[in-house]
Amino acid sequence: MNKEGKNGFSMSEGVIKNPLQSGPVINLLGGCGPPEPEPVLGKPVEKTLPDGSKEYNIALPKRSKDALCIIGCADSKDLAPFKEKEKYEFWGVNNLFLTQPIEQYPWTRWFEIHSITHDGRRFLRRGKPEFRGQKVNDYIEDLIKLKIPVYMQQFWPQIPNSVPYPLQAVLKAFGNYFTNTISYMLALGIAEGFKRIEVWGVDMAVDSEYFWQRPSCEYFLGIAQGRGIETFIPPEADLLKTRFLYGFQEIEDTAFRKKLNKTRASMEQRMAMAAQRRDHHMREYEQYVGAINTIKEMIKIWG
Repeated sequence: MNKEGKNGFSMSEGVIKNPLQSGPVINLLGGCGPPEPEPVLGKPVEKTLPDGSKEYNIALPKRSKDALCIIGCADSKDLAPFKEKEKYEFWGVNNLFLTQPIEQYPWTRWFEIHSITHDGRRFLRRGKPEFRGQKVNDYIEDLIKLKIPVYMQQFWPQIPNSVPYPLQAVLKAFGNYFTNTISYMLALGIAEGFKRIEVWGVDMAVDSEYFWQRPSCEYFLGIAQGRGIETFIPPEADLLKTRFLYGFQEIEDTAFRKKLNKTRASMEQRMAMAAQRRDHHMREYEQYVGAINTIKEMIKIWG
């Protein structure tokens, strides 16, 4: 049995298991049978089944505001309206808490949707024991300390505030064009019915390692706008930006590119002249090094 939510978003009742992960069975909505203790966020109710496996009844986060700020790790993150915590939910990602800790920022939900596994001794992220210079075990401890819902690929009993990302429901609602965490966050925000979504700290600029992920983000921003959701990208971010209107501003575009090419050619010429001077001074420097070494040898022999 399915319950349809806003925008066609649905979540199956009863016990489900993420088909993309092996892990504990999750009871999202309680199912049938005798009354069980009601879970609260961060405190799932554990039940041992007859076969010895574990089942967890988990409280799912609910939208508490009409406006949402999705925060990435690029520079414009510092410009987000964190002081307006009565207006916005604030969703963070990965290890952003290292620069914007939970004690100082009004975070409401977190996202770590990469592959997390446990080899019996330690946690691994994407198969590796370290993440950006931090041991994954320590990273997991930091996620627990957030004490807010952390969306992951599955629920982890060791991470009581972890929440399984509703992947199948999201795929059913939006398809599978997901190339980054921000897109998963946007899709969930759209599905939950936020009326305004702002994205801060997300660039995915040309020539960056994340450039290929950018179209997916812009796709979901387009879906949001198409559904009447107000969106905002700060001027400092690169998403949804173009320098000139294709066709209608070709004259301006051509003049701008001509100016850039002329400036680049001038810089390349100056760089070549600087390189010549550098090489000349390097040869002169090496001559002095050779002369000094000769004198040192003479001192050894005759001094």
